[in-house]
Amino acid sequence: MTYHGMWMAIRNMRMAILVIALVLPMAASCGDKRADLAPAEALGRPIYEVESHVDDGASLTIVDLSEEFDRKPAFTDNEKTTDAWVVVAACSSARVIDDSDLIQLAVMPSDLYADADLDPVELQSFASSVDCAA
Repeated sequence: MTYHGMWMAIRNMRMAILVIALVLPMAASCGDKRADLAPAEALGRPIYEVESHVDDGASLTIVDLSEEFDRKPAFTDNEKTTDAWVVVAACSSARVIDDSDLIQLAVMPSDLYADADLDPVELQSFASSVDCAA
């Protein structure tokens, strides 16, 4: 390789490093953003997806609706990070769960939810299970 060829290769490598250094932080910052979640958008989602929008200082109450389906209540706090439970009703003290101090979620086991095949109107029937009125 000639000196000119070596110089061109080094210059191209520096340009590639510069492009990566400029683009990588922008790409990383785009991936970190997630949309706020309104209570109505929580319906039908696994609890772990909704719980991730709850601020650490917020009061979160979870209502297990298993008895509505002739099953013994079995929800525990350990299951907030699993997909074993689906949110069927939600309310919050603010317009979105992410900004709320008070959140209530009504949940049912995922297998029951899948078997029930609930439409949006049927999901609305669970709305009275939660109340975030101050």
